[in-house]
Amino acid sequence: MPNSINLVAYEPNFEARYRQFLGSQEDGLLYYTLEYKQLLEALFPKARSTYWLAIKQEQIVGVLPLFETDTPLGTIINSLPFFGSYGGVLASDQDAEKALIEKYRSLSSASEVASSTLITNPFETSELAYPQTHCVSRICQITPLDKINDEDSLFQSIDSSTRRNIRKAQKSDLEITVDPGAALEVQKIHEANMNDIGGTPKPSPFFSLVGECFKPDQDYRLYVAKRDGQVIAGLLLFYCNSTVEYFTPATHSEFRQLQPSAQLIATAMLDACKMGYKYWNWGGTWDSQDGVYRFKKKWGAVDYKYTYHVQINNSELLNLTRAQVIELAPFFYVLPYNLLENE
Repeated sequence: MPNSINLVAYEPNFEARYRQFLGSQEDGLLYYTLEYKQLLEALFPKARSTYWLAIKQEQIVGVLPLFETDTPLGTIINSLPFFGSYGGVLASDQDAEKALIEKYRSLSSASEVASSTLITNPFETSELAYPQTHCVSRICQITPLDKINDEDSLFQSIDSSTRRNIRKAQKSDLEITVDPGAALEVQKIHEANMNDIGGTPKPSPFFSLVGECFKPDQDYRLYVAKRDGQVIAGLLLFYCNSTVEYFTPATHSEFRQLQPSAQLIATAMLDACKMGYKYWNWGGTWDSQDGVYRFKKKWGAVDYKYTYHVQINNSELLNLTRAQVIELAPFFYVLPYNLLENE
């Protein structure tokens, strides 16, 4: 049939067509890129990546990125792993969409699969029928950039307290630059920040791998704030199609009162507007993160809903503790913690 959909796994010979398809999709976020695939493969060398492609008349019309890792309790599938990276079907054709969902349904229900989680794209407008035994709703906060073109318009779109923080930083004689060479210094600040709040830092190879997998200025920027030559804050951003991804902020605790992060964000946001980007994606916010939610809201963020579609096939997972789940499949989403019988 000339208009039939064929599903094949990504191979290097598809690279040009893959990039062409992704570039044609405004909703094609960073997480679908081959560079991000390479990053995850380097971070998780024992995991397997399979990016399913829907082919129609020799053109790619849909993709479904998957990573899976084996555990003693069975295989864990994510689309995608690593701090809740978005995944799911990205398609320009309804038949391709349906075919890829059915492929995922088949894979996620296999006997060797303990659990599978698909995290939807926040720009997804249709309710796709992904398989699930449990559903977790999240809020993604995104600032539209279309009405921002200079500092005055930026200030009009943000909260008064955020404007004060920017002005305070501007009076502190900070040097704001784009400096990918400061990755190690920013990494140390980030790790200290996470340790202070009991959070999980990015794994140690992450910052060096960014420079290996992505092109500076084209795919990412590392903004830094310096005082007297010392890096006191950093902000790692990724760029893809119409969207800027707010990925990793870091601020030295001794200089937090100077509000360097406010000036970093303001500078980077204005630069993004000049470069023609339409959206600033702050990422997901948990229901319990009231302070984080308010912080993003003060920067003019709008709520977008997205979903974790979780399919649990092995009930033994429910007998684990939270620490055991984390140890079972590091940086993969296994199941909602509130389902654990030992919580």
